Amino acid sequence: MTDTSAKIIYTHTAEAPALATYSFLPIIEAFAGVCGVDVETRDISLAGRIIANFPEYLTEEQRIGDALAELGDLTQFPEANIIKLPNISASIPQMKAAIAELQAQGYALPDYPEDPSTDTELDVLARYDKVKGSAVNPVLREGNSDRRAPAAVKQYARAHPHSMGAWTADSKTSVAHMDGGDFRSNEVSTTVESGGTLRIEHVAPDGAVTVLKESVPGEAGEVVDASFMSRSALVAVLAEQVAAAKESGVLCSLHMKATMMKVSDPIIFGHAVRVFFADVFAEHGAALDRIGANPNEGLGSVLGELSELDDDERTAVEAAVEAAIAQGPDLAMVDSDRGITNLHVPSDVIIDASMPAMIRTSGHMWNPAGEEQDTLAVIPDASYAGVYAAVIEDCKANGAYDPTTMGSVPNVGLMAKKAQEYGSHDKTFEMAAAGTVRVVDDGGATVFEHAVGEGDIWRMCQTKDAPIRDWVKLAVTRARATGAPAVFWLDETRAHDAQLIERKNAYLPEHDQSDIEVARLPSTSSSSRRRTTCGGTRSASSWRSLRRSRTSVSTSTTVAPRSWPPPSTPPRPSCSRPTSRRRARSTSSTTGAATSTSPSTGRRRWQRRPTTRRWPSGSPRSPRRWRRTRRRSCRRSPTCRANPRTSAATTPPTRRRPARRCGRARRSTSRWRSCAETTRLRVGGARPAAYPGDVLIVVSPAKSLDYESRLPT
Repeated sequence: MTDTSAKIIYTHTAEAPALATYSFLPIIEAFAGVCGVDVETRDISLAGRIIANFPEYLTEEQRIGDALAELGDLTQFPEANIIKLPNISASIPQMKAAIAELQAQGYALPDYPEDPSTDTELDVLARYDKVKGSAVNPVLREGNSDRRAPAAVKQYARAHPHSMGAWTADSKTSVAHMDGGDFRSNEVSTTVESGGTLRIEHVAPDGAVTVLKESVPGEAGEVVDASFMSRSALVAVLAEQVAAAKESGVLCSLHMKATMMKVSDPIIFGHAVRVFFADVFAEHGAALDRIGANPNEGLGSVLGELSELDDDERTAVEAAVEAAIAQGPDLAMVDSDRGITNLHVPSDVIIDASMPAMIRTSGHMWNPAGEEQDTLAVIPDASYAGVYAAVIEDCKANGAYDPTTMGSVPNVGLMAKKAQEYGSHDKTFEMAAAGTVRVVDDGGATVFEHAVGEGDIWRMCQTKDAPIRDWVKLAVTRARATGAPAVFWLDETRAHDAQLIERKNAYLPEHDQSDIEVARLPSTSSSSRRRTTCGGTRSASSWRSLRRSRTSVSTSTTVAPRSWPPPSTPPRPSCSRPTSRRRARSTSSTTGAATSTSPSTGRRRWQRRPTTRRWPSGSPRSPRRWRRTRRRSCRRSPTCRANPRTSAATTPPTRRRPARRCGRARRSTSRWRSCAETTRLRVGGARPAAYPGDVLIVVSPAKSLDYESRLPT
């Protein structure tokens, strides 16, 4: 406790507001100081990373060390303690804005080279590319991710639920994606049995070979996969969905990950801009090329470059843009008041933030008039589009999520050592010509190859064996610690997932699974939410199927041995307590107090009078009277655990727990457990999960459920 050699390194980042940084840091320092732990800070903000990469351009006073590289080295040691707040994964427009701001403050930084031709410009571009996009997480995420909501945070979220818009079955909101020609459908994957290096080549139709990457170091046992997205298929789907949005009268929106996937997704984003404004680029494409207007950087960048045109040309282009917006479907807006559309800046609409926000607002986004409207969400790659499609269809069928009764979904992500897409940036290429891309090993043998067309996007990923082993181990460890079933999100129809399934099946027997439940579901099934109501559950079809195939996974009101209840005792039904606090009052009552009789006990059920009472402010009731009221209100159902009169013969023994707040009523000081806490997903004889409906999701790829994804949990 007093070891002064221990320390925590706290990072300053650009995305988290300074107010949050400076309010959180003193709290950490206060707790750490009591334990004799020092707290140091490092600057890994976007501006700090830019400055650190160009020391020779700056004065001695302006130079700062490369804190990100220092922390990357530190992650190799198990005793490392780093606290990182969210950081900017900068798109090119953000990079240019940051560079210009620093230059205005006296930093003699070089401009971002649009079309590098000299060795100096190529070197500058390489340095900026180290800062661009998801530059921090691949360095600091040396281990796999283990994301979960602390119990206190979850309890607070239930007590103070965020807003959730209503969903209706006739909602026109939907998700569209490619059914072929995308990364998912073209993926090939293999396990490299021996180490060595791989080489990526492009072979032209005439046999000419161009080396795209000379050496890709590999390790024995690692999973290597490659895929490509067809430009022609992408453009066709984008044009089709723009027309569909116009016909259906819904907003058209594009959802990408242009910051993390900093090579491929900006290219896809640029194609979307070109398709929506096809007439503009057909008529004025030569003028836009002349001034360097790049749609990959978004519509906002294109409009910003128009100042380079003469007045007549600029006016013509602006008029063509306005005509395209007027004639096409309404675009979803990032800022309706300022006219910033969904296609303005690639980094403005990040899928793991934009889609959950849309789901929380009834499937709506903002239209140009500043009003909510149903939306067609275009997610080109089918690899993770299905997750959001399943959630939206479930909301249409069952209504909005209820934050006061929902369980938590902790997840374990496979991302260590730049696993999967996290390490694909330097192995992603836009094809300059048609031909064949092949991956060749040390011996000259072709590992796999793809026939590609001009403009196609090809990429390769690596996932090392050690992270996969750790991923499986972490899943088992967390499942045992929480009591939640571990569900691996793996789809055998996807090439990469098929390789991981083989590894999972090989490594799981190395761990004791006697007291945990392990299952596997494709992401589009396990994403279907499990609803928890007062004393009962309503589950999606995948969970019904899981319960049928895994008899040890069940809903239970207590933790009990597998032999409970006794054979002579009939199973206890779910609590049918209504969601409203006030039951229908008897019409035979003349005093205003409503009564009814329980069919199973013959007892009189207490009913509230039709009066409004508030506690604790403005109420004549004493705390004692309030407690008695809440205890009586939980006696409505003899099968509810909150009922103190429930027969011990039908209720397995359980340890008394602290009182908790009822999920649908005011705060209570009653000792009886709330009905919203009574239904739990248990695993055999293991203790129940922390919240109703808790399930540990073991995710691959990690970004498919990035929490950094803000899907309501």
